[in-house]
Amino acid sequence: MAKNFSLKDFRDSLQDYITSLRQTIEAECLGFDADANAADERRRQVDDAAEGYSFFVQTYFPHYVRHPSRSQLHNYLFTRLPQIVASPAAESDAIAAPRGEAKS
Repeated sequence: MAKNFSLKDFRDSLQDYITSLRQTIEAECLGFDADANAADERRRQVDDAAEGYSFFVQTYFPHYVRHPSRSQLHNYLFTRLPQIVASPAAESDAIAAPRGEAKS
């Protein structure tokens, strides 16, 4: 016998399905493989201490780093920000850069 499903249960289930489809479509439209193994590989690359931040920015924010060569600001940030995160002490840097340096 079929399980009784209230209208609220149906709507909740449908919303979960819609959310799942939306996430898959957005991931595939952005060029990301929706496969769990591919997602795990991207996470592994982001977690890399030496190149993870650079990989993260180039993968998820390519519209901010359109030029194939890095600016001096990006070279500095890709080195310095992981150091700040890894530091046991509270650290902060104040950095200024001219227009067009992809500071966003």
